[in-house]
Amino acid sequence: MRGMTTAGAVALSVLLGACGDDRDAQARAAEGGMVVATSTPEPSARTAITPVVSTVTGTPSEPRFTNVTYADAESVFRKGHYGESAEMFGVYVESNPANASGHYMLGLSAWKSGDHERAEASLRRAADLSGESVKIRTNLGRVLLERGRATDALPHLEKAVELEPLSHEVWRVMGNAYAQLGRSIDAIDAYRQALMLNDHDAWTMNNYGLVLIQLGRYEDALLPLARAVELVPQSATFQNNLGTALERVGELEGARTAFDAAVEADSTHSKAAANLERVERRLADTPMDAPDLAAIARRFVEEMREWIGEDQHDC
Repeated sequence: MRGMTTAGAVALSVLLGACGDDRDAQARAAEGGMVVATSTPEPSARTAITPVVSTVTGTPSEPRFTNVTYADAESVFRKGHYGESAEMFGVYVESNPANASGHYMLGLSAWKSGDHERAEASLRRAADLSGESVKIRTNLGRVLLERGRATDALPHLEKAVELEPLSHEVWRVMGNAYAQLGRSIDAIDAYRQALMLNDHDAWTMNNYGLVLIQLGRYEDALLPLARAVELVPQSATFQNNLGTALERVGELEGARTAFDAAVEADSTHSKAAANLERVERRLADTPMDAPDLAAIARRFVEEMREWIGEDQHDC
């Protein structure tokens, strides 16, 4: 993959510990809805809720949705009631089995409610009905990655890259798949491709930095992680990973600041809390100054510009 151009890219949650993730992209994908439909969702007939009478007690049990419209189910999804929207879209696709949008939204609802098995099945059905959708292929890849099945995810992500080689999100998820498979060099190339397409993609910077940490390249990891924190300082995940890289290169004061920021952002982040405690003990005997993280972040911005220049030269 090294040296491929953006135009030539058509040829083609990180499993590096608890701090690699893609949840920002997952949320955006879920909120983005569906862009391809095999039929137009009907706007008629409001959803009815029919009580189901128990044959044992003769009293109403949990309500069951009937006559579900796409619009009503989508409205429930957008309110964040994912279990309910999964139930509603499940009813909807029974009446509209050839509608890729319904299966896609059922898959997203199931995914967001934690039902990965149903999410996979629904997204696969959506892909069968509308195989040219980048969103379907990418989100199916994400679900498979969360199930630890990177090998199964790769063909869908390769198809997504083929369909939309200029999508930084597709390249990021492709990098996550390679990272989960232990193919670190391919992961680095995919993350760099994503960053050449969007040099403000903080999640890609974080995941790229994690791969470099795994390879023992701590100095190199500092650059993307410092830039990720500069872009999204309130991320406990980014701050903790930056702290890890700083500690590994001996910058204990900078590590303490980063771990403290991680705990401040998320008081339940047990890893960051443990890391902070450890670094503070080390600093009790070895006080030092904090590094210039802004300068480190600027070095990474310059490095990304060099990648683009190299890519254009390869053309």
